[in-house]
Amino acid sequence: MEKILSTPLKIQKAEVLLYGGQTQKAIQMLEELRNLHTTQLVIPGLSDYDEDRIDDLLALAYLRLGEQQNCIIKPWAASCIFPIQQDEFHELPQVSTKAIALLEQILEENP
Repeated sequence: MEKILSTPLKIQKAEVLLYGGQTQKAIQMLEELRNLHTTQLVIPGLSDYDEDRIDDLLALAYLRLGEQQNCIIKPWAASCIFPIQQDEFHELPQVSTKAIALLEQILEENP
């Protein structure tokens, strides 16, 4: 039986999943929280701080997943962290592109 967590606990769990290497599970949970946040005017028990953290953590999760996916393809460190040369660029840019869009939105809302 799955335990029902409050929204702040879900954010904490997603963060633990993210930092624990379970990036896709974290993304799934953060996307659910983000959808909940965009469809409801007020989420009981959710502070402004936690509200802001959803997009921040989701962007970080997408960056991490993009790094993980592309490091599997090209396992040398330079291409994973600092793709300087053209042949080191991410071959699977879709996830990183989602991170960029989220980070641009975050900057637009809070420059």
